[in-house]
Amino acid sequence: MPELQSEIDDKTIELLNLIDKYETLVNNDYRTNFIDGFVNLSKANYEHLGRGFETRYGIDSIDLRDRVACLEVDENFCLVDLTGKNKEVDYEEKSKQGESGLKNRKRKEEKINKIEEVSEDVFKDPILQFGGMVPNQLRQSQNFFKKAIENSVQVVKLQRKIKTLILEIENLKS
Repeated sequence: MPELQSEIDDKTIELLNLIDKYETLVNNDYRTNFIDGFVNLSKANYEHLGRGFETRYGIDSIDLRDRVACLEVDENFCLVDLTGKNKEVDYEEKSKQGESGLKNRKRKEEKINKIEEVSEDVFKDPILQFGGMVPNQLRQSQNFFKKAIENSVQVVKLQRKIKTLILEIENLKS
């Protein structure tokens, strides 16, 4: 009986620590990243409208066609940035092409490969739909929202851990 009670106490202490982590994450980082993201988005709109443009950055001005997601969550609830992988592949391919130094312009196979490389480039940074010269505040806003997505994944992980611990404690009590 005392061993069971000490195990329940250990699980309860672990549960309280997880709840503390959850509350600090939600009330500090998660919340402030969303706030800073929206503040920087409004600053970017203010700067953009100040230059004489009529459109604002937001849901009304984005391209609503279907796109491939640039961030994914894998089975272990880890966030995977797919745009970074694409940049690494492109860099490796360019370095392979630059090593030879000589090109045979009469070969048809290389033209086919170039077309395939362009079609493989599906993971594009969403900020590029607003052009290459976007305000710095818009880039900062994007970074804050990416951090908020990372925090969202951490929040879900903590929620799952808390639920499993509660179930374990209930099973030990019964």
